[in-house]
Amino acid sequence: MTFANRVEAEIVGLHRFLEDWFTAAVPNSSETFARLAQAWSAPLLLISPTNEFLSASTVLQTTMAQYGAFPGLKIGIRNLQVTAECDSAVAIALYEEWHIEQGQSSDVRLCSTAFVEDSSRPNAVRWVHVHESPLYGY
Repeated sequence: MTFANRVEAEIVGLHRFLEDWFTAAVPNSSETFARLAQAWSAPLLLISPTNEFLSASTVLQTTMAQYGAFPGLKIGIRNLQVTAECDSAVAIALYEEWHIEQGQSSDVRLCSTAFVEDSSRPNAVRWVHVHESPLYGY
């Protein structure tokens, strides 16, 4: 699997985990949550759709507290593409993140992300930067 393929697999896999966490489809345990903690640990910086700068620890604490908070939520990833790659060690990816509740889109975001190679992380990539911007009119 190429580096770009692993980045794409990680984006899809992590959002599948988030959907399962937010809908309580997986056990509420530290073992289960380790999937996210491994992917989103320091030095991750996430810029939220409201332009807040969030550290890895803040994102993890918030997400942990939201276990089962969104029953019925579906998270879709659309138009995923790795737009830049350097020596199979650094990659930039773009995608749309669609939150669907009760059959209607409730939140749509354009996300840009940066990854580095890291064999100790899921899919052997480490998230280092996420910037989520709201997409309106969906």
